[in-house]
Amino acid sequence: MRLFPILLLFFLFHISLDGYAQKLNVDKSIAFVDKYIILKSDIQNYTKLDSRDSCEEDCDVLKNLIIDKMILTKARRDSVLATEAEINSELERRFTYFSKVFGNEENLESYYGFSIKELKSKFRDDMEHKIQIDKTKSKLLSRIDPTPKEVKAYFEQLPKHEIPNYNSEVKLQQIIFVPKISRESMRLLRVKANEVRQKLIKKEVQFSTQAILYSNDPGSATNGGELGWVTKGQMVPAFERACFLNPVGEISDIVETQYGYHIIEVMERKGEKAKARHILFSAKPSDQDIQNTKLLADSIRTKILANRLSFEKAVELYSEDPYFKANGGVLINMDNGNSYFTYGQIEDEELNDLVNKMEVGEISEPASTIVPGGKVGFRIVKLMQKTNPHLASLSTDYARIKEECQQNMVKKALEEWANQFKSFIFIKVKQDYLDKCPNLSLFQAQMN
Repeated sequence: MRLFPILLLFFLFHISLDGYAQKLNVDKSIAFVDKYIILKSDIQNYTKLDSRDSCEEDCDVLKNLIIDKMILTKARRDSVLATEAEINSELERRFTYFSKVFGNEENLESYYGFSIKELKSKFRDDMEHKIQIDKTKSKLLSRIDPTPKEVKAYFEQLPKHEIPNYNSEVKLQQIIFVPKISRESMRLLRVKANEVRQKLIKKEVQFSTQAILYSNDPGSATNGGELGWVTKGQMVPAFERACFLNPVGEISDIVETQYGYHIIEVMERKGEKAKARHILFSAKPSDQDIQNTKLLADSIRTKILANRLSFEKAVELYSEDPYFKANGGVLINMDNGNSYFTYGQIEDEELNDLVNKMEVGEISEPASTIVPGGKVGFRIVKLMQKTNPHLASLSTDYARIKEECQQNMVKKALEEWANQFKSFIFIKVKQDYLDKCPNLSLFQAQMN
């Protein structure tokens, strides 16, 4: 049986991909927080990637895991929910990124021995918990924003050996352009969908056969279009309405979503659940659609270079980047959660090659890229900053130091919250970890 500790960590905590698929030989419960169990393997999944003293490392990880389970308990008690749409969106976002790391989806599936659909299913509950934890943390920590005085005090109290040395790094912005399908292409696609629908209504063909022949949903086509049981909130609104309003056994009208045109048949319905199958007709952009998108990207770049449009405004108006548009187009490093990359951390080889040729402030010409859904798109990239290796200082690295100061304040605030909340929750840690982990004294009084 294959294990995926590092993939799980990537999904939940954005750390690196080194050493994935190492097997765990021992697994046992070491802590209990309300109804949640923390296993030895949970700690090992982190510590394989850390070079610190293993005992100190285990203790820090265990403490963080206990606090996370406490937050998850509070989320459950406060009815903080993660919707199916949020879970699916986050899974899609991460698997798109992770497929790029492996080169494509096929390589990812081959490495782990599971389909993307199966992997998403395996990580679904973990993603739900992460979203619940993040929402609850956001409420608890929303007011933490260090002042310049606090940042300065934080930096000046650091021992000399703890002042960070930064490698050569870059900070990037991007605008993603996705080809639009022409009206004529969409009209012809709807005509084709309606032809198939009429044949299904007249029972001239089998639904499963038509799904195998025509559906553009790779996750369900080979299974005759069957989606299994779906619940309310899991699908996009138009699709969901058809699942819960269409009579069982009848072929739906053509349903349009952002994915294309659907023919849906509800096979069975039980309360808030429906068992459905569908045939998806989605159009691919024509060569002319792709060329028009490249021309648009080039024209926007020209406006930015001529100071007729700021890069940030162009992101707001034109970018179809589902990951970083809300961040002004600034890319986030999945390894550490900040916006700085060493050259070795840029997993996208095409982007890495592009950035290597750029100067600070330069905006690249439109370059082709694969956008979510496997479509060909274009991006223009701005090299915002490039640093040489150096010792951190307030004058050159204020934003980074402020970020680290904020993380330190968050850590302290979570410990203070945990110290108050521990009286309202069951916590038990195995004695050998209590003996070797002085940082768990926070929970000692509650456990006695």
